[in-house]
Amino acid sequence: MSKSTAQQIADLQNKLQALRTKKARQDRREETRQKIILGAEVAKVLGKKPEEINKALILGLLSKINELDEEEKQEFTRLGLNILEEWKNENRKP
Repeated sequence: MSKSTAQQIADLQNKLQALRTKKARQDRREETRQKIILGAEVAKVLGKKPEEINKALILGLLSKINELDEEEKQEFTRLGLNILEEWKNENRKP
């Protein structure tokens, strides 16, 4: 016997909810991955292991970012882009 229209709708709604749950889980994993990478990059630029980093100092510095004017933000962004480019070039070396 075929399912009623109401049952088909319910089945599709359940499938949709399962897909939304799966997507949310994937999004959380990706966000966690990006946080780990960011932490690793902070450690790398400081030349320290994560456990050696003065977290209070880093947090204090980061808390001041919103006080920078646009020109200062652009200068720090250029500096950061240069660092990222150097890292990229280091990884290309044989």
